[in-house]
Amino acid sequence: MINPLKSAPVKRDWDAKAYLQFSRLRQRPVNELLDHVDLKQPKRIYDRGCGTGIATQLLSKRWPRAQLMGIDSSMQMLQEARCLPIKAHWKQCDLQSWQPEQPADLLFAAAVLHFINDHEQLFPCLLGYLNPGGCLAAHMPDWRDAQWYQLILDTLDDGGPDGKPLGSPQLRETMAARPLLSLENYYRLLSPITRTLDIWETEQLQVVDGIPTMGVSSDTANHQDHSRDSTPNSSHTDSARWNVALAAGMPQ
Repeated sequence: MINPLKSAPVKRDWDAKAYLQFSRLRQRPVNELLDHVDLKQPKRIYDRGCGTGIATQLLSKRWPRAQLMGIDSSMQMLQEARCLPIKAHWKQCDLQSWQPEQPADLLFAAAVLHFINDHEQLFPCLLGYLNPGGCLAAHMPDWRDAQWYQLILDTLDDGGPDGKPLGSPQLRETMAARPLLSLENYYRLLSPITRTLDIWETEQLQVVDGIPTMGVSSDTANHQDHSRDSTPNSSHTDSARWNVALAAGMPQ
């Protein structure tokens, strides 16, 4: 079993409607990843962390004959995915401990593995789920060195009243955690156990409307819950400070 991030926020469901607001932008890294998958006709494909089925739909379009399975922990996200006009099996389960019932020809994981730690254990385990000649394709957003993310960390550290921290110590520890390895360490880990290995990094500057607000996604909603629990009478005040501090640091 792969352990989740030790300081993970309290579990709650994803907001599928909010997630779909940025579906076009979410497709960009999925399409880039698919362009690097060199499989002619995989018979069995698992989309681990399928969410609302953004990647699943693209997988179905490219390999319409494949047996396609979308796996996610969120019932709300799967309800949206089941509305797609594609032939796929959908399953709700804990992504931390999920194992395929049968070996995969393609194991696809778009923007999900960064929520799970112990990648030194995780990736060899995932490769073990493949048929001979199978492919593991994964992309993981890494925003920890981005200016906007540092602004979030700074705001949590001293954005409260009189320069005090916002939120709980658990929240600040979770936000500062770095679950991903360096590209070099992924190479050292995977090159001895793979026949073909393709690792790259892409930086995308996404332009979206509006300013950051608490509750845009399940992630920020979880973080807001921790902030409210840790500071008395802070439900609206902390959120307001959060929004003002972040908006002040964002480009106009």
